[in-house]
Amino acid sequence: MKILHMISSGGKYGAEGVILSLCKGLKEHKISPFLIGIHNTYQPHLEILDHARERGIDAQEILCRKQWDKNTIKDLQSYIKNHDIQIVHTHNYKSDFYGRAVTKGTRVKHCITSHGWTSENIKVRMYEWIDRRIMNSADKIICVSDALKKQNIRMGVRSNRLVMIPNGIDIDDYTLRVRPLEKKRIEIGVVGRLSPEKGHKILVQAIKILIQGFPNIRILFAGEGICEKELRVDVELAGLEKNFMFSGFQKDIKSFYRSIDFLIIPSLSEGLPLTLLEAMAMGVPIIASRVGDIPKVIDHEKNGILVDPARPDVLAEAMAGLIIDIKRQKEITASARKTVENDYTSKQMCETYADLYQKLLKRFR
Repeated sequence: MKILHMISSGGKYGAEGVILSLCKGLKEHKISPFLIGIHNTYQPHLEILDHARERGIDAQEILCRKQWDKNTIKDLQSYIKNHDIQIVHTHNYKSDFYGRAVTKGTRVKHCITSHGWTSENIKVRMYEWIDRRIMNSADKIICVSDALKKQNIRMGVRSNRLVMIPNGIDIDDYTLRVRPLEKKRIEIGVVGRLSPEKGHKILVQAIKILIQGFPNIRILFAGEGICEKELRVDVELAGLEKNFMFSGFQKDIKSFYRSIDFLIIPSLSEGLPLTLLEAMAMGVPIIASRVGDIPKVIDHEKNGILVDPARPDVLAEAMAGLIIDIKRQKEITASARKTVENDYTSKQMCETYADLYQKLLKRFR
């Protein structure tokens, strides 16, 4: 079986991590994975292709010069024909659009993984509206969380096309870290796109409260995005320039996890963030918003700390409590890795995807 994964990437974030894990793990199921990164001239991010090639995955870029590029469709059609692709699996609105264009009227099947919507501006909201229409034409839609599946249904996606497969990570790639030595600063990490739904503005407000008791705290943002400029202004207006660092995209995210004291996920909405699983596997204490499927992974006070979203006072209180309680940090992290090992490995994820692919091909023979 030959599967082509496609994405118009914005950097190496959650969706990209899932694709890489799938491509690696599917080989054990006698499935040949291929990867195409759509080279968006407006915002080119092809890091995923380098990561894929390092893992021995057949990865190629295809140029897209404008919103609707007929040459991109021709290039994709040639690639699919030359490689005898049986299923095209797309991972965001642009790749969904081109995936539908090249499989319509053919024997090639099209499935979509819905990783979540950002709704970060009017233009993106329009594209995401179109994407939901495209989804109803796909052969199967995979949601990475129950919360996202329900959201898809509310947005008009047909429920009979939806299936939920939770994200997973290659647990062997994430070894337990050695706790950082005592430092002059308390360093707290935030990993992911800088976009509105991630709740970073709430975090800035929380830190303004927290520094009254912990002036040596510093937030490290690992990621880029549309909200970076606005966040920098918020930090400056709050007089917190010394307490925030915008570290940008991190090629070696594991070193980043090893360097921080704990991780914050202050999101307003989520599916099942990959950074949650990665940090848990490495033994990084986590405070996360009670949104999406995060509460299904985190058992409050046992393997992590849950807080209500959009509550900077509650977030500040939770951070203060974790900072001063080292014993609690150790107890949380010991349980966290076991959670990932038991329920959220890439092996489990790949087995479920492989079964779905097999059923999809059998159904249409």
